[in-house]
Amino acid sequence: MSRAFKQSAFFLVLEVLFLGGAIINLVKGDYLEMSGGLVIAAFFGIVHTARREKDARDTAALETLLGGETGETNRLHCCRCGSDARVSPRAYVVTYSLLLYTSMSPGAIRPICHRCRFRAGLPYSLFTLVAGWWGFPWGPILTVRALYRNFRGGVVLTENRPEVVVAAPPPPSSASEPAADKKSPETPKFDY
Repeated sequence: MSRAFKQSAFFLVLEVLFLGGAIINLVKGDYLEMSGGLVIAAFFGIVHTARREKDARDTAALETLLGGETGETNRLHCCRCGSDARVSPRAYVVTYSLLLYTSMSPGAIRPICHRCRFRAGLPYSLFTLVAGWWGFPWGPILTVRALYRNFRGGVVLTENRPEVVVAAPPPPSSASEPAADKKSPETPKFDY
């Protein structure tokens, strides 16, 4: 089970719990408590939906950038300056916190050249500086970690780092190979 799926399921569970509490408060006639529960349930529903959509966008971006079904990599061009020298798919880390909750997750995956890597990560770093510190105890720790990662160029998705690359489809097997040895492509794991 992937980390993104676990986080998305966590928000779905919270949404259902707060929605259930709002229904109980409706039955009891406590409309102020009900409205608060509905607002919180709506917030968790929005976060859950946004995480699922982001996961789908990341999967599509990786398939496009890293060759998809064919396994052939496309010639990448930097999305900031248009250069094609030393371009690699990158994601910058965002951290946000509130009281006891802290989240650190990668932003959008985009092709960025070596020259633009610092400037491309500035919006993510500025958001992390503003929103990352407010959780206890992990807020400051993960904020410093995210800033360090962003100032080093973000999470680079290359074929030289197998822990963050979508696995290429397995070669066609011969009739003598057992079917249990076949592996399906894996989802990317971010090293942040």
